Amino acid sequence: MEFFKATEIDFMGHKKIAALFSALLMLISVLSMVIYPIPMGIDFTGGAQFELEFPYSVSAQSLHADLNQIPLLKDSIVQNIGSSKQLLVRAYVHDNEAVKKITNALTSSIKDVTITKAVFIGPQVGDGMYQSGIMALIVASLLTLVYIAFRFECVLQSVPFWP
Repeated sequence: MEFFKATEIDFMGHKKIAALFSALLMLISVLSMVIYPIPMGIDFTGGAQFELEFPYSVSAQSLHADLNQIPLLKDSIVQNIGSSKQLLVRAYVHDNEAVKKITNALTSSIKDVTITKAVFIGPQVGDGMYQSGIMALIVASLLTLVYIAFRFECVLQSVPFWP
């Protein structure tokens, strides 16, 4: 089945324009990542995570409004986990003392809350994950480059013993 008959498109005649367009897109991509960096979460910067459980349904928005009254939790992130009775609170604090203060403030200011988990995540964990992610990206890019080179025989043509 042939959709197009007698088509002759000179792709190689436009290779310089295509290469310039591709280079321009790559430059724009790199510049946009430099100008607008990807925001790093608690996993990378360090902070505290609290799993809260309530005997009744609670919305993340209403809890977030309540948490804004606690000074250490003004910039916290609240999201539902599991059911509407379980919420996860992420706070950007950098020591265990702050975690203890937040735990005390949560139990004293919010009615019927049970803190099922309070974890401090250090930035060392985040640094390791960040470096592993960068290394994985580099390895994946290099392996993709090697695959394309062998697939399209770019490398093999320059090897003298290759048939």
